Amino acid sequence: MFGLNWKLGVLFVLLVAIPALLTDYIVMGSFATFLALPVVAYLSGYPLGFTIAGTAMAALIFYLHRHNIRRIIEKEEVKVSEVLFKK
Repeated sequence: MFGLNWKLGVLFVLLVAIPALLTDYIVMGSFATFLALPVVAYLSGYPLGFTIAGTAMAALIFYLHRHNIRRIIEKEEVKVSEVLFKK
């Protein structure tokens, strides 16, 4: 994103950091960025192909992370705080 526009780069860093900090799961930050990608592409006036590609990538990311989603629901996913503050 920084390569396209520094403001988008900052936005997407925040889209990773804020959900990850609020939920304690880094994957939630990834989900937020991929959900925002097609919306941002569309609202920024990029060609329709960018929006379609962003939508396809978002669908693929959710499919590839289905096991993480299941572990989050079952409260078995490793939390960021567990990794950072492990003794």
